Amino acid sequence: MRRPAVACAMLRCYALLLLLAAIRDAHAQVNVTKRHLRRTLPVVRCGLCPHLENGHLKVLADARVPYWTAEINHVLELRETWTSLFRPDTTPDVLLDYFELPYDPLVAAASVNWARQQIADQHVPLRMQILFLNHLFDIDGVPVDEFSSMVETATIQWGLPPGFAMGVAFRHAVHADRYSRDHRQQCLQVVHRLLDLGARFSEATFDDWISLQALHQDVALRLNELIDFSDAIVKAAMRLAREALQAPDYQMVRTAVEFDVGDTISDGLLRALVEHGLDINAVDEALCETRFTSAFVNGHVSKAALLIELGADFENVLTPSSAAHEDNWWDLPLEREMSEADSALLQCMLKYSVDPAEAFSNFFAAFRPETVTSLTIRMALESLPEIDDASLWAHRVLDRLLANGYDRSITDLIGFIGNDMSLTSDMGTSLLVNMDICKRQNPIDDLEQLTASSTEHQIRSALSTVDPVSGRTVLHKNCMTVEVYRWISQRSSVSVLDLDWSGRTCLDYWVLDAVDHVRPHYEVAQLVQLFWLALDLGPDATTMYDLVVRSCTEWTRMRLERHPAVLQELYYSASARFHPILEHIREFVTDVVVYLHSLDAGSAGYLLHGALMSITIGGSDTDIKRQMNLISMLCCYDYGRLMLVQWPSDGWTPLHRAAAHPCLHQFVPVMLTWASRYGILETLLHVADVHSRTFLHVIADRLEYVPVFISRRAGGSYPYDTSDDFDALLRTILAHLTGMSPSGRTGFPVLPAPALRHLFSARDGLTGRTFLDLVKASLRGRPDDSLIQMSTDIIDAVHGWAAVTPLL
Repeated sequence: MRRPAVACAMLRCYALLLLLAAIRDAHAQVNVTKRHLRRTLPVVRCGLCPHLENGHLKVLADARVPYWTAEINHVLELRETWTSLFRPDTTPDVLLDYFELPYDPLVAAASVNWARQQIADQHVPLRMQILFLNHLFDIDGVPVDEFSSMVETATIQWGLPPGFAMGVAFRHAVHADRYSRDHRQQCLQVVHRLLDLGARFSEATFDDWISLQALHQDVALRLNELIDFSDAIVKAAMRLAREALQAPDYQMVRTAVEFDVGDTISDGLLRALVEHGLDINAVDEALCETRFTSAFVNGHVSKAALLIELGADFENVLTPSSAAHEDNWWDLPLEREMSEADSALLQCMLKYSVDPAEAFSNFFAAFRPETVTSLTIRMALESLPEIDDASLWAHRVLDRLLANGYDRSITDLIGFIGNDMSLTSDMGTSLLVNMDICKRQNPIDDLEQLTASSTEHQIRSALSTVDPVSGRTVLHKNCMTVEVYRWISQRSSVSVLDLDWSGRTCLDYWVLDAVDHVRPHYEVAQLVQLFWLALDLGPDATTMYDLVVRSCTEWTRMRLERHPAVLQELYYSASARFHPILEHIREFVTDVVVYLHSLDAGSAGYLLHGALMSITIGGSDTDIKRQMNLISMLCCYDYGRLMLVQWPSDGWTPLHRAAAHPCLHQFVPVMLTWASRYGILETLLHVADVHSRTFLHVIADRLEYVPVFISRRAGGSYPYDTSDDFDALLRTILAHLTGMSPSGRTGFPVLPAPALRHLFSARDGLTGRTFLDLVKASLRGRPDDSLIQMSTDIIDAVHGWAAVTPLL
């Protein structure tokens, strides 16, 4: 029984003797060791490798002995690649690439034994082992034999905990809402294979069976909607757990995969449940919090640290079941004070984070300003990650703090960096570009402090830097002020027309605050004027509305138009020249046609636009009947010609504009009716704006709820969901176009079927989506999908009509 252990000890001794001889060779320049190495069989050489650390292997490789050097370098490369599998930034693709590397039996054997020793000696933390298994089981589309071999290598050969592997596999197998049927079946087969190989859950480190029994009974009384127990794979998984596992393990698996347990359970029970398949990142639907967030916010710091050790996500906290729930613990207001335990938790975060400086800044952002002193930050800064020296680490932290809205003094941080203060990093980023000025009380003073020790050339270089990730320049800042712009423009020549990678100009940023809400209308007007001056435009070159439309994305425009005071500023600038004409028409109704003929082409052509803008901002007659008469009169003028006129900057027709604002929706049926009478309906419906969008795209885009519109009819006191207005309008339009009756039956469409099919199939130039695509995207996640179903049914019917039309 002792022979294997004796042989292993002999190999270790032989390996160390060879190492000492190699070291002696390096100093005495003799060839004894080289002769020994040449005569060693390959199998013996690879048998020695697992007993030597990387540093020792490098010494042997430096001996430059044929056969040995190449083999040892290969082993070292494979070890380095293996180690990278357990880094915080590892992904399933990285794992898959590793398992697809060319296979060398001798080198693989040496690496496997070394890997097993690394796991046994706990050089790989439990968190990284758990994350590795999570990544491994996220791999999809691999043949079951190949996937099973990967899991077997990781658990049976390397020594990763097989219990955790089976727990992850059980979790994947029972969640039909998250994973494909083939993937779930594959995970179940892996559990079978591991059990056949003797894999078991870890032996009792948990003895609170009374708590587990109570919890299990609680689970049995709950209606679990996440798992469908009528599903064949779920039934097979539970049957396997019941028949192949001990009763306590079966009960633990059943409890772990069924119930989203909160953070109130004991540490021992939490560990056991995670091993048996508990989703540690599940979200409490009532609170929209993960276990980690709940523990951190409520001051259960030791539990938060344990959750991190067990694999909890603390950097990108997003529920796996729905991308609609975001849970950022650093955005939540903390009422508690910072404690010594929090410092230990911070060290745990820094140890495991992909970006330690980002985690550091987020951590301090979670606490109230008065609870975080400069001394606290300084003490934390002195506890450095292993990868950086003090100056580089402090510089990176300062960059992340400034980028994430840090609102306290930066004097101490700058002092900690010392004389090595640099405005740019070796990663191509700039402190001045990344700096968020929204929460800085005096951003000019901060900019002066940051640049105090830099030369004029260094400042100009930092201001001219383009962020390599986002494409932002130093002018792409929310909460921009006139003073900050002047400070920047005096030291650099950055253009206000430069776009970031998403196509946004600096004006897209200027008009929004720190949380992307529209700033007060007077600030928006001031910043648009500043943008105007930066472009060196003359006073009559354009209007504020046209400048915003040409310079901002549709995303920004939609938010601005939902802010009445801002829309007032924009539409007034564009429609002011039409107000005297509209006033004359209201006073002298009888000679409207003669009067319109007497106007120049520009004034008459855009008059319907001007009337709609004026009504939108309340600048016209507020009597609904007179408004309707005015719009009808202008729609009839010159056989409906005004309805086809497109506004120069956005390419909208009056139909686009009426569809975009709830207060103008009443005029959409009027326009459709008059266009049909004058025979221009098909032409009008197919007109596309500068982004190749029809009026249907404009409506579908606005179905999404954007809670920044302050409704005048609500007294201007709270957000108003305009999506219901667009929902009703779209139903009306679809029914009108297809002749649909109140009962839902389609009748005689107002356009030929091919024309309707062309309208519904048109793709907008911003996203490449059709009208139906936009409807589905805007209404995603809503319980009422009747509009989606109605749109789908109508489009299917239209395609059916178009298919048979040539045969009629």
